[in-house]
Amino acid sequence: MTTAVQQPDRLIVSLLNTSSKPVNEMRIIPSPVQSWQTAIVRESSKNRKDCIVAVYTPANGPVCARIPADAMVQVLFLPFGLESIRDIAICEESPTPGSLQSGLALWQTTRLRVIANLDGKDTDLSDVMIKWLSDRPDEITVEQTGLVQRQRNSSKPAVITAELPNGMSTAVKLENRSFIED
Repeated sequence: MTTAVQQPDRLIVSLLNTSSKPVNEMRIIPSPVQSWQTAIVRESSKNRKDCIVAVYTPANGPVCARIPADAMVQVLFLPFGLESIRDIAICEESPTPGSLQSGLALWQTTRLRVIANLDGKDTDLSDVMIKWLSDRPDEITVEQTGLVQRQRNSSKPAVITAELPNGMSTAVKLENRSFIED
């Protein structure tokens, strides 16, 4: 099953494979009406959880995606090239009790976003092309949506890193906050 959604700043093509067999190659050629500079291929499968698996420049030819069995692949077509991204920063956007500054108690969460300077304009890249990493994944998890959660108490801080496909990265330190439960 394939769906395509045109948004003002992107085209999202979703490819769902409900079969027990992989689709070895799906070729996507976007309409030449819109000038797409970058295509990000993300996979959600048994082996990968919303993970970037490829980056293409659509002007150089079709975007090819392999779709594993029982999986979904999304191709995000963007109107800017990776080379136009300048200065990235992590910011926190969370209505929850935990935060980067005060730390996270056990099971508390916070949401992080990545803001980039893109041709002089601040642009949120969080749901497009960020790979999130925790240096203490057994204690602090970070989903590809930027949701951070403390899984275990520890006296050590954790470093959360956001990486872009062009090699740019930035990181923040998350302090530990212990509390006593009744």
